[in-house]
Amino acid sequence: MSNQLHIREWIIVALFLGLLLGISAFALAKNCWNCQPPKVPHEKISVKVTGAVAKPGTYTVSKQGGVSALLSLAEPLPNAILTEKIKIQKQGSDSILHIPCEEYTLVELVGAVCKEGEYKLPKKTRICDLPKFVEFSPDVDPSFLKRKRLLKEGELLNIPKRIGTKKKKKITG
Repeated sequence: MSNQLHIREWIIVALFLGLLLGISAFALAKNCWNCQPPKVPHEKISVKVTGAVAKPGTYTVSKQGGVSALLSLAEPLPNAILTEKIKIQKQGSDSILHIPCEEYTLVELVGAVCKEGEYKLPKKTRICDLPKFVEFSPDVDPSFLKRKRLLKEGELLNIPKRIGTKKKKKITG
């Protein structure tokens, strides 16, 4: 028995390998054709931008630019809320992008605060939230700062001092 293949057997092996190579090439070429991104024409859209922006108005941008292109043109204000998912809304035939803004409550603080005066605080701020925004004097009454009451617009809030804290008298001489 011979350990070598006959010429007919070599031809069959070569045809089989050629067939495998052809199938592999076809599959690879088909995958490459499917991987190419579809060519989309650069459509333009007109969107009316409103809300917390320095330059409200109607802007025309490409669809691919989307919200980020509109924001760069309209220039959001410092109190604009950009953390939420902002989407272009359809209202009839119009496209509108509304940028919400953070609302504030104006209150006047006196008493055991380091700096008395008016403070612009986020809406729905409670007395217990004040330490996040205001620096208090060391003799502030800590029980007062545990209250959960909402602050009111234009309110004058007297922050009490701890009971037993005496005022220092000035010595004149």
